[in-house]
Amino acid sequence: MRKVNFSLVVIIVLIFIVSINSLPGKTIIVPDEFSTIQSAINSANAHDTVLVKPGSYHEFLVLKDSVVLMSDGVDDGYWNRASVTIIHSEGLRDSAGGIPPVVNSADGAILDGFEITGMDTVNHHLPGHSHAVQNRGTSSTIKNCIVHDNGSTGIGSHEKDGKPAVPTIIHNKVYRNFGIGIGFNHFAKGVARDNVVYENREVGIGIQNGAAPLVENNVVYRNGWNGISAREGSKPIVRANTVYSNGIDRTGDEMPPDAGAGIGADSTGWVVKPEESKGPMLIQNNIVYDNPSGGIMTRNNALTLINGNIIFNNANFQVSVNEGSQSSIRSNTIYMDDTSNYSGGGIVIIRESSSNVWDNNISNVDLAGIILGVDSYSEIHDNDIYSCSQVGIRADSTGSTVNIFNNRLKDNDAMGIMINATSANIHHNLLVNNTSGGISSDTASVSHIYNNTVISKETPDNRGIFASGSESKVINNIVYGYTLGIFKDKNLVIDYNCTFNNNGYNGPPGTGGQNAISTNPEFVDFDNDDFHLKANSLCINTGDPNPFYNDPDSSRADIGCYPYGVIGEVNDNHEDLNFFQIYPTITSDLLTIKIINMENKLEKINLYVYNVLGNKVDEVSMNNNQFIYNTSKLSSGLYFLKAFTTQWSQTRTFIKE
Repeated sequence: MRKVNFSLVVIIVLIFIVSINSLPGKTIIVPDEFSTIQSAINSANAHDTVLVKPGSYHEFLVLKDSVVLMSDGVDDGYWNRASVTIIHSEGLRDSAGGIPPVVNSADGAILDGFEITGMDTVNHHLPGHSHAVQNRGTSSTIKNCIVHDNGSTGIGSHEKDGKPAVPTIIHNKVYRNFGIGIGFNHFAKGVARDNVVYENREVGIGIQNGAAPLVENNVVYRNGWNGISAREGSKPIVRANTVYSNGIDRTGDEMPPDAGAGIGADSTGWVVKPEESKGPMLIQNNIVYDNPSGGIMTRNNALTLINGNIIFNNANFQVSVNEGSQSSIRSNTIYMDDTSNYSGGGIVIIRESSSNVWDNNISNVDLAGIILGVDSYSEIHDNDIYSCSQVGIRADSTGSTVNIFNNRLKDNDAMGIMINATSANIHHNLLVNNTSGGISSDTASVSHIYNNTVISKETPDNRGIFASGSESKVINNIVYGYTLGIFKDKNLVIDYNCTFNNNGYNGPPGTGGQNAISTNPEFVDFDNDDFHLKANSLCINTGDPNPFYNDPDSSRADIGCYPYGVIGEVNDNHEDLNFFQIYPTITSDLLTIKIINMENKLEKINLYVYNVLGNKVDEVSMNNNQFIYNTSKLSSGLYFLKAFTTQWSQTRTFIKE
């Protein structure tokens, strides 16, 4: 008897089953075979297609799993196919007398190419309310549809009974719906891509209650509240959208406070479900303009990453970090131009918020380029800020702390950097031709101003550096071309500065301290704004010998913002050059110090802790690649942790609460 090869039989059976499941289903045509769309859906099986010819169909639909519902015709990309095949449900009720969705989706179902309208108005803030197109615990594809003038959210998605909603919402036109245009709620995920969303009564695209979708490449405009809004622990990716002219209320109803932002983040990123971890909302590569309450607004302890956006011509501000929020704001282009209908500042960090603001290009804003205030903390570095109508960087609030370094500020109509009632560390910045002077720090501030280059190439006027407050320090700066090079109002520390071509300073012209230099600093190319030092400059190796100020190669500090031999800026925390990390950066007790990229793990590493004025307050050493530092003996404030080896030195900042 021949033996049966059971393995081969199993493989053949599996291939047969897969082949059967992958076969295209039958096509059911409405109205040729069924007079209503729902009756055709009811007769369909998985993978069948219900093809609907142009016409007006007054019914509401409940889709089936893995059934395609598609309008007949050719898709030209402009929704002409959808516009002639209309599903409308005005006046219709379900068996319980409630207002149902126009289309209730199903898992794996596809809704393709319909105009969906006419749903009666519901209270869309009550739990369980219907949406015009609804994914409640289902994951379907909605594409090429026109969803408009419905009495609820246009396309909505929710978890249901623990079952997720993960819809794919692509190339739809969604407008003039009573609630939100496209909504992701209650832990929904999925994708909203290539949609046009406009003139909805509330938000264009809304994400809330732990939802985490990808919102990409949509055009969102003239919605009543915000363009795109995320809140209540949601963690979306909002990327490559064009968002403009939101805050246009068509109904006359009262709008909520602060409505009219392009993109809003309210309490985003926090844990809603116990099993989830907190994480930031990503706002990346969007174009945001002409919104009457602001460009990108974060508030109520929101966590956000705001990267690579073009944000311009918005009222009040282009980016706001508010009410205890935390954000990284990186590589954005921010400006106002002559076509704007509004007045607005650049980046605002306020009311107990914290931000890392870096590598942004900020120009022509009506107010300050960057504003910090009301008990907030920020690292502001590696930004280009120019031609603003007021101050380049302004810190203005009792209780705030700021570390400002490696910025380039040019041609601002007021002061380059202005510090009022703030604890500030200001170093390695280049300031050129700021109309009212370079750096100003008032009596109520404690400022450490060191290794900046402050230049006026115009007719000498104003003050290069003005510092008041007896605890402040002005060290290792080059100040060139002002009426008063360095002006002090109290008995603060001023030394090791290079003051040249200034008309005066509370005493002998050009005085910058007992160890000052008053000769030409010898820049590489003054006329073309290259303020690196030539090899013959007397500013090389003549700065304050305190190791706190040492150059990156651990040699004695040079004077000015560019140490000789360093190309570009001094990168205190450039991610490609990190030798060590610290975390958390805001701590009340313990700080973890971790050495990375180190060939000899046993090399002794000295750790110096400095306060905001550069005074050494502690010193420890470590012989391993990780160390726990107890900050309990430090008072509250900004600190610098500087690590030294025989090969390198590098500094990190942290806040002691």
